[in-house]
Amino acid sequence: MRLTNVTHLRLPFGRLWGYDVTSSALGERLPISFDQRIHVGAGDRPGSWMALSFRLPTPVPRELIADAWLTVVARHGTLRTAFVPGADGEPELYEIAVSPGAWVEHRIAPGQAVNDAVRDVLDAACSPYRRPSHRLCVLETAAGFTIVIAADHAHVDMWSMLVIARDLLSSLDGRAPLSRAPAFVEHTRALLDRRTAPEEVRHRWADIIGDCGGFMPRFPLPLGAPEPQRERVEVRDVFDLDDGAAFAAQARNDGISTLALAVLAMTAVTRELAGTPLRAVFPVHSRYDENWHDSVGWFITNSVLESTVAEPLAAAAAVKEAVQLGSWPLADVLAPWGGMPIAPGMFAISWLDLRRLPVRIDSVGLDAQYV
Repeated sequence: MRLTNVTHLRLPFGRLWGYDVTSSALGERLPISFDQRIHVGAGDRPGSWMALSFRLPTPVPRELIADAWLTVVARHGTLRTAFVPGADGEPELYEIAVSPGAWVEHRIAPGQAVNDAVRDVLDAACSPYRRPSHRLCVLETAAGFTIVIAADHAHVDMWSMLVIARDLLSSLDGRAPLSRAPAFVEHTRALLDRRTAPEEVRHRWADIIGDCGGFMPRFPLPLGAPEPQRERVEVRDVFDLDDGAAFAAQARNDGISTLALAVLAMTAVTRELAGTPLRAVFPVHSRYDENWHDSVGWFITNSVLESTVAEPLAAAAAVKEAVQLGSWPLADVLAPWGGMPIAPGMFAISWLDLRRLPVRIDSVGLDAQYV
């Protein structure tokens, strides 16, 4: 599946429709995860969402698409929650009810790119404090429909977007009714009940943050003045199918994962160009139990990766350590810094191998794209 940015998203030109659901007043107050609190606490802003687009294989009336979407929302608890600013400025999370609404056409102005029109809709609908902060859109052309599903990142990760697409397609195909999946708030409650990190984990976090000047890892080369810049995005397909297979074969020959082999390469480049170890923010998933495989939510937490030696087993050990460092409740781990010590120039490495996920769709046949 192609991973891209909305600017580079491949979309057909057509009529742009959005489905406006109806949401209720706020219901029960719910707990917020550590990462949700950081993300939502930054307030409403454009581009805080994640999305997935795909073409429907056969024409389907918009009314049936709306019904299928409501089925998906009914299945996943986080899609029936909303954040509001609390009296102390901290975000609060509440349960809401989501019921049928109406399709609204969004005009694409003369000369306006479809991508820009879609981005405007999603920026408005999928900001942290919207109720709800997700949106179903359809691009209608003579050849059929392209679906775009988006939600504020506080409610989804990339794995979740795949679950949402699969469940929507399943509902459209008229398969057996979808039962409710475990809600993300249950995961948040479970993390609150987990034991705190051992001292060796705390010390390792402190070592890495200390080596980064008291902050989360930052890019090891000069980036210019830390002031607002125009967004600059470049999307490169590094491997084709044959290259990917060769890379995986090299990893097997070295006795490591493809992720570890990628870290090895980045370690060597960082040593050569910056003269330092590779240090980066490293998101790891927290679906530590199969119970969460079919759920939707922000099952991602940030860890730190430090790779000092460009050697296969050393890179594999660095990846393993990063996963372990991210496996503990971070609110407690990062308390000495008053929370995550964020600074301009933070450098993150994100990795998702779709071949290893237990959730799949026909991404090639559907021309599916992560956004």
